[in-house]
Amino acid sequence: MPNQKSKTILRILHLDDDAMDHDLVTDLFRRSDFVCELVSASNAAEFESALKTGRFDLVISDYAFPAYDGFAALAAVKASQPDTPFIVLSGTIGEERAVEILKQGATDYVLKDRIERLIPVVRRALGETAERVERKRAEMRGAAFSTLGEKLSSAKTAREAAEIIVKVADQLSPWDACFFS
Repeated sequence: MPNQKSKTILRILHLDDDAMDHDLVTDLFRRSDFVCELVSASNAAEFESALKTGRFDLVISDYAFPAYDGFAALAAVKASQPDTPFIVLSGTIGEERAVEILKQGATDYVLKDRIERLIPVVRRALGETAERVERKRAEMRGAAFSTLGEKLSSAKTAREAAEIIVKVADQLSPWDACFFS
């Protein structure tokens, strides 16, 4: 078993109305090299309430529920946590619906009868998300430095230049007095 300190810690929201399936997912993660806070939801109300409790690193959702489905769950995640990977874990999703939910923004899907694929799919999804976040950061830094150059060239005093630099620095690395506590 891998060393606990070397494990990646994830906060995962798992939407499934079948307690046995939730236990299977819990067991898969327990045997993997991930340490998780696995938050379980069995219906729409619990799921949407859990989304309000804070950020999740990953959402795993069954596809079919009474009065709720994977599309509704995906929409709720995209509305509140748009960068969070969303994986459908279903025994009933057909190929057409799987393609459609992927087009709507789901990261991937895994069939419950091939649940052993879940951990590799999670690894790939988390890696892609990390790359996307880093790309956004790099674009933001590039835009900030471009703005800095443009604005500094129009500064007429050292004080004006310093104020411009401070504003751009705040954009690049927001902090407050508590940061240094």
